[in-house]
Amino acid sequence: MSADGPFALLTIALGLIGLIIALGFDISDPHRVTRRAASGFWLHVIAAPAIVNTVALTLFDGGTVAAQLMLAGFLGLMALFAVVIDRRSFLVAGVGYVVALAVTVAEGQAFLSS
Repeated sequence: MSADGPFALLTIALGLIGLIIALGFDISDPHRVTRRAASGFWLHVIAAPAIVNTVALTLFDGGTVAAQLMLAGFLGLMALFAVVIDRRSFLVAGVGYVVALAVTVAEGQAFLSS
């Protein structure tokens, strides 16, 4: 992970814990009509950026062909996950990185090694 020290690992761990709890709330209220759905929503809002930002920043900072391809794959996987669980938080968290990859391609700097 790109952050110094245990910050990146802690962010990923807390994001995954939040995601697991949020999915538990979603499973307990599949029709999303109780307060449990609202609790799940807010946990997804917290968990998605923690997971997506940590992984995406690490891959985006890599600057290699492999890192950029893995970033595109990871963002695609997160978009698919967001559709499957019917929560937009993972889509919103990844939009900025999709734009950053598009700008990199448009500027002709795609897949350059640093």
